[in-house]
This record gives sequence, structure tokens and C-alpha cells, in this order.
Amino acid sequence: MSYRKQLFTYTNISKIITIHYIYCLFHGKLEGSGLELIGLLMKEHRLIEKIGTPIETELKYILHQNKVHTSFIYDAIDFFRTYVDRFHHGKEENILFLELKKKELEPMHHQILTELEEEHKIARRTVEKIYIDIDRWRNGDNQALTSISVNLKKLIELYPGHIEKEDKHFFFPCQNYFTREEREKILQAGYNFNQEFTYINYKDRINTLLEYK
Repeated sequence: MSYRKQLFTYTNISKIITIHYIYCLFHGKLEGSGLELIGLLMKEHRLIEKIGTPIETELKYILHQNKVHTSFIYDAIDFFRTYVDRFHHGKEENILFLELKKKELEPMHHQILTELEEEHKIARRTVEKIYIDIDRWRNGDNQALTSISVNLKKLIELYPGHIEKEDKHFFFPCQNYFTREEREKILQAGYNFNQEFTYINYKDRINTLLEYK
């Protein structure tokens, strides 16, 4: 069976389970603490989704003005490196994915997990290319502008599908691999992870980036 047909079949089979988890998640009715690690991750997804708008604004500026706002690009690089990769991907890879790898996953879930990890790597490489290119631009290399545009576009095209895959096809069904106690344990691990990230101090930087016009 093709991947597309597998995904379609799986999605229909899991629809009732997914709807139930969504309802419970946002009404505080999940077992144990009333919250899940995936709830933290999905909340972070909503913020990551917002970054697409200011990046699209910058892409239009590059297209029409043939130049770039270097301060915006550096802020965007920092957002992806710090919030998206270290803070968000850090919880996914070092907590949720790590614990799932200890389980005997269904082939479909194993395939999606592999894809998600690869997409994280693609995002990292893309951000690093932008970092290299903005330095090239500042040093007078006008050819770098094209590469900056290509990679910014690549980022904002990557994340909507990536987030949808996690939110709609992976997070909720993978809860079934864990007992209530295990889910509480990984939630606490998520809280502990968050304590190492000075979100309050970083909040102003995020707001500045999202308010870019």
C-alpha cells in the first residue's frame, strides 16, 4: 500500500481517538495531571506558525527592493535556532521521540517519526545556510540575496506540513504507547526542560519579530 493510501486509511481509523484526545486536551480531562507533553508542543506550534507572516513580508521586500533587512534576518535565525530548535525540537527529540523509540512502534508511526527527525535536520541546515548567506550579503556579495530568499521560502513551506503531520497524524495516536504514569513522567520532563529556557526574557524578542511589517 502506498504511503498516501496508508495515511488516508490510518487517518480514518484514528479519527475518533484523535477527536477524543483533542477534546480532552483542551478541556483538561486527560488522565493524570490534566495536561500532556503534546499539549505543550502543540501550543508552541501555534507560535511557530505565526513566523510565516513576517517572513513572507520580508520575502516581498527582497523581491521589490533587491535588498534585505539584516536585523530581521538575524532575529529570524535566532528564533529558529533558539525557540524552534533548542526549545521546541529539544523537547520533541530528547523526550517524546526518545521515549517512543523504546516502544515497539507500528510501521506507520515509525515511518512518520523518521520523517519528522529528518525534517528537523533539513530545517537546521536551511537556517545555517541563511546565516552564512546574510554574512555574505553584508560583505558585498549580492548573489547571496537569491539564496536567502530561496531558503526563507523553504522554511515557511516546510513547517506547515511538518506541524500538521505531528498534530494530526502522530502526537495523539502515539499517546497510546504510554501508560498514564509514563505520560505524567514525560510531561514533568517537559516542564523541567522548559525551566532551562528563559522564555520570559526571550518573549520580547519574539514579539518584536512577530510585529515586523
